[in-house]
Amino acid sequence: MIRRYRQTRWQARVTVRDPARSRGYAEISRTFDTRREAEKWEATRKREERARRTPDARLKLSVYAEKVWPIVSMRWKEKTAAGMRGALTTRVFPMFGSVRVSDIRSTRIDAAVAEWLASGVSASTIADSLAAMNAVLDYAWRDGAIDQNPVRMVRRPVDVRPKPSRPALTLAQVRRLADLCLVSSRTGTVTVYRDLVLCLGTTGLRFGEAIALRAADLDLPRGRLLVSRSFVEVDGRLVLQTPKSGRSRTVPVPGFLADVLRARVANLPLTALVFEGRNGAPIRNNTLRKAVWNRVVRSDPMFAGMRIHDLRSAALTNFSLAGVPITDVQQIAGHSSLVVTSRYARPREDAVSRAAAALDAFSTDVG
Repeated sequence: MIRRYRQTRWQARVTVRDPARSRGYAEISRTFDTRREAEKWEATRKREERARRTPDARLKLSVYAEKVWPIVSMRWKEKTAAGMRGALTTRVFPMFGSVRVSDIRSTRIDAAVAEWLASGVSASTIADSLAAMNAVLDYAWRDGAIDQNPVRMVRRPVDVRPKPSRPALTLAQVRRLADLCLVSSRTGTVTVYRDLVLCLGTTGLRFGEAIALRAADLDLPRGRLLVSRSFVEVDGRLVLQTPKSGRSRTVPVPGFLADVLRARVANLPLTALVFEGRNGAPIRNNTLRKAVWNRVVRSDPMFAGMRIHDLRSAALTNFSLAGVPITDVQQIAGHSSLVVTSRYARPREDAVSRAAAALDAFSTDVG
């Protein structure tokens, strides 16, 4: 950019790449006696910047992403990487796949976000798409193909649509729900689904963590279990990995659940799964839903609309109501922050009544 400077001189400004800056670029400027000198200096600097860029700057985004994806995806676990790859294929490539890496601008991404929102795509899904695109273009920036990552200047959308929320189940309701998951068969009563639901609703384990439990992970005399593994489903297959946090943790086991688990692992080798499906295989989420869950939530109004993951909220809420400090609940849940833990703690159905009674008692005392 060329402009007059102090009436008698001319100033030229050029944006250049500067990895040391947080935004990845900086502006340099010089002043000259004549406009022609300023234009000549500006042209030279821009030519130098173009020469510095790698040839990848001219590649289409879809081609560049395919080239660098094996490197970019190493930062994520397999399931997360598969989700990010799906976001690129489904939403990013139709919009930007044919655009050169160097030609992508933040304003074009803003327009894409607006189009996604208008078509009904949720804010969280758009955030995943931007995260995948950001990873690819961040690599391009670090590799010198672009001067800055335009995704970093795009504001993520906020989902303002009302979200349905149901109160967390009480411990008695969790036990009732688990009992409804008993299944009768020719050989007797199948208890594995009931026991799995009871474990999820009282320990707060993620589903993948629960189905990965082995007999060796149980320390029932001390009322605890170790969470060190988790199954995740990636492209229709189960993959064994570390828990979501990447760290092992210890979770308390109440006495009634300890009795149930003790009966499950009696006479089993230490390497056996606690909740075995057919032929000793893990129980998939879809298997549980088809076998018992869908029938229960449709037949009993108390559990209408419940998801299996809601059992985690019930457990963490009951920990909190039982007087467990919120920081301990965070550790039990394996959450990265207290903010995440607070999202899981839901009010119980009688919360408003209890709050009103407490206020009535307080007003009587001060009156």
